Amino acid sequence: MSDSEDPELEEELQAADKLLQDMQNDAQSEPQPRPVRWKKRDRQGDFIPQRPSTSRSTTCMPRVSRDQHQCPREETSYVTSVNPTKVYGTEVLRQELLQLLEDGEEDAAMTCETSSESAATHWAIRNMFGCCLSKGQTMCVTAQQSFYDIKKAAPGMSLKAFVKMLDERTAHFGRTGRISADAFSRSFLEWSAVKFEVDRMCKEPCFSCPACTPDMLAVSVDGNRKLYRFQSNASTSEQGNFEGVFIEKDEDVAEFVKYIQRHTNHAPGKGLCGSSSWTAAKESSKKSTGKLDEEGMEIAVCRHGVLLAALNMFRGEIFAYPLFLQRKLAANVPGHITFLCSDVACKYFPYLTKVAQQCPELRNLLSMRPFLSVMHAKAHTWKCEIKWGGAFQDGAGSTVGEEVEQVNSFLSRAAITTKYMSKAGRTDMLTLLALGWNKRKVEQLGRTLSQRYLKIIRILREQVESLNATKNELGVDDDTLQQWVADVQKWAEETDQTDGSLGALQGRIEELVVIIRVRTQSLYRQNDSNKRRHRIRKVILDEKKRLAAAVDDYNKLAEPTKQIVSSDALIQTDIWPWQSTSEPSLVGMSEDAQKGLHSLVLKKQSELKAEMLKVKDMYKRILSYQPLLEMDSEEEEDILDDATESDLSTSDED
Repeated sequence: MSDSEDPELEEELQAADKLLQDMQNDAQSEPQPRPVRWKKRDRQGDFIPQRPSTSRSTTCMPRVSRDQHQCPREETSYVTSVNPTKVYGTEVLRQELLQLLEDGEEDAAMTCETSSESAATHWAIRNMFGCCLSKGQTMCVTAQQSFYDIKKAAPGMSLKAFVKMLDERTAHFGRTGRISADAFSRSFLEWSAVKFEVDRMCKEPCFSCPACTPDMLAVSVDGNRKLYRFQSNASTSEQGNFEGVFIEKDEDVAEFVKYIQRHTNHAPGKGLCGSSSWTAAKESSKKSTGKLDEEGMEIAVCRHGVLLAALNMFRGEIFAYPLFLQRKLAANVPGHITFLCSDVACKYFPYLTKVAQQCPELRNLLSMRPFLSVMHAKAHTWKCEIKWGGAFQDGAGSTVGEEVEQVNSFLSRAAITTKYMSKAGRTDMLTLLALGWNKRKVEQLGRTLSQRYLKIIRILREQVESLNATKNELGVDDDTLQQWVADVQKWAEETDQTDGSLGALQGRIEELVVIIRVRTQSLYRQNDSNKRRHRIRKVILDEKKRLAAAVDDYNKLAEPTKQIVSSDALIQTDIWPWQSTSEPSLVGMSEDAQKGLHSLVLKKQSELKAEMLKVKDMYKRILSYQPLLEMDSEEEEDILDDATESDLSTSDED
């Protein structure tokens, strides 16, 4: 071996000796055990340590190793600028995300919206969110997501019942320990708050309708008295995670109500429209002295069923609450709102006009047109329905104005649990349900609009065919129809006389007769269920009683030649007694014409009686099991003679 190779060999030997010394030192030092994340017990009750080598991703992205799933430490981009060295609880992550928004660092993410990196940016934000939650959360994100999905499908499901189900699954799989309902509730609400912040950073719409942007055709406002909360559940000083997101702050609403009441004079009592008394048509009301704190919620919804805003009611359904929501929507909506739908639009808009005179800053709200909900309009007077009803408004299309009722059917099911919650817990839970409802509505919006479009095209075709058939039957043209419509609208604009005079009674009788005719005609045409038809029959019966009472009052004041024989006969005729001539005949016919008409009526009546006797004879044969044979001509002549004799005897007696 040459001398030149000795130094290299000596260096290799020294390196080997150093490596051996390091291995001996490591063997002598105490090993540091890795932290145990899950604990299982064997049959003797001892813990079985398990150390997973990979992490389970809670997102839809493929699984990655633990090292790959770590958040990077030294990056200056917007997505990774959150400090990952901290032990992340959900509240800490939420505060850091909010701090980033306040510092203006969202500009970097906003510029990615219009570039090809937007999808990667959104994925990175959500990936970071899932990574941080897996470090700070002791509860599994899958359990929290499962509870949220169950809550959206069954709003009446309580959190304690869900935790009890988890405990039963724990016992079923042989594990021990119980889950704290308070800890799960807190972690669920904070996890939901962070998830909401992430969605907002990704610019996902939460309380806006894509189909109603920027201009909105109609907004429906109504109250829900089922979403109350008991006063015994005293609210703590803790603020909710979703304060002011969906439900407006109570302090702002109370200040606005006081401002309106200071500047305007309010009439006490309920609003009346015809014979109906509306609890929602109140200008002022005192706070309830019972066991309730919040008495319900006032909700605003677009015509597609998407929730827009809400507030808590403390004084019942007074007009100041929808006025607050109307002012907020008018300021937040980028375009213009055409219609404001309400169950008591006939009372609300005169109130709005009165308030706008004293508060000039609210005069821009008068640009919205009134829209009386289609179904609630049936309980108003006939003139009120024609003047304010949505079915008679130009440009309203097929808008119903009852969209809040669809939302109430969903949110009211949560009242069984929210009425026992604290103030902050109730606000958070109702906001989460509203977010779930809107997300489902937006996801199904394309299919819903396409189905609605096909339905409207079919209905429009049927209505055009029906209108053309009616025009041909009556022998009128479009100009005549327009004149009729103008006459009806002019009649609806006229003020009713309520002084009990002869003219007021005549107007009342005309209105009742028209209402009874319309309801009777549409009884089977517009109602499919027997339950609905039964209700309408009861309404028709009550209106007939009021018509009979009005006819009696009219006959006491009218002349003997212009008195009404009966209310039933008045419904069948098209000529009012007070519109006839001075001749003794109501129709204005001569005596010869009356005799000829009377003979025609008797002939038609005898034919009908003959048909009835024939049907009655055939029915008796069916009951007695006799063969159904056609009657001879002689039998038919005998039946006809019997019917004629009965008519003649009746006329002789008259």
